[in-house]
Amino acid sequence: MNTSQVSIGNTTVVCGVKAEMCRPSLENPTKGFIVPNVELYSCCSPNFKAGPPGEKAISTSQFLSNLLDNNEVVNYEDLCIVPNKWVWCLYCDVVCLDFDGNLVDASLLSVLAALLHLSLPLVSMNPDTGSLTLSAQHIQKLAIKNRPVSTTFGIYSSEIQLLDPSASDESECGGEVVVVLLENGDVCCTNKTGRRQVSGERIRQFITTAQRRLPVLQRTLQEALDQHAMNST
Repeated sequence: MNTSQVSIGNTTVVCGVKAEMCRPSLENPTKGFIVPNVELYSCCSPNFKAGPPGEKAISTSQFLSNLLDNNEVVNYEDLCIVPNKWVWCLYCDVVCLDFDGNLVDASLLSVLAALLHLSLPLVSMNPDTGSLTLSAQHIQKLAIKNRPVSTTFGIYSSEIQLLDPSASDESECGGEVVVVLLENGDVCCTNKTGRRQVSGERIRQFITTAQRRLPVLQRTLQEALDQHAMNST
């Protein structure tokens, strides 16, 4: 299992990626799967209780799933082992260790970091018996096509918006806007939640702010990946 840890402010999450072989879908027999799941346990914040996943965990998991599916972060055909028979399913489990707001930004960055240094063993299938053999000596690094990074804004009022809102900020705000950018600064998507109205001009301001923040996040991510590579040699 590959893991990554990301801290933004006082929020810390860990993402573990577990790879399993499974059958492909009938609609896409040459494509694998990526399944993100966010867990918010009671130990990370008194705001969360033990039991089934709450609304915040479910909505964040769904946001990550839609983002990965719709923006070709990974070529899903690279996860094909044997067409029509076997593909890889990557379970990206995000566990929040400390929660103090801005869960989306930390979760997306942790999933991206874990996928960026994920390697999968080469698999061969015996054509006579159909048995599979994994090669521990031969591994293949997963190719990442895009590196989307998000920036979250809390909407306190029409005059006050907060970048990187804390948990107390989120409790006071009437909504949030998440801006997701690709490596070149192009807008990948935006997502608004809550009851506050946001003008188009304000969204454009958010995008500009996110674009100014993007190089810092990219540099921090790359430095962490380079450090991991050095420690692994």
